[in-house]
Amino acid sequence: MSERKHHATEAEARETAESARQKQWQHPSFMKELFLGTLRMDLLYPFPGLDEPDRPEYLEYRKRLKQY
Repeated sequence: MSERKHHATEAEARETAESARQKQWQHPSFMKELFLGTLRMDLLYPFPGLDEPDRPEYLEYRKRLKQY
């Protein structure tokens, strides 16, 4: 059984990449702003997510790490 592999042209690859690109930003990006020359400390402090409870997969990871 032979499989034929399709090699995308540059135009196909570009179209795929552009269709996957995020169209709208829901949250501002610290790195984007920094790249543009704007230091947005409000995006760093308070650190987002600190007031949320720890996720179960993190708790399991931390438990296994302590055992190690």
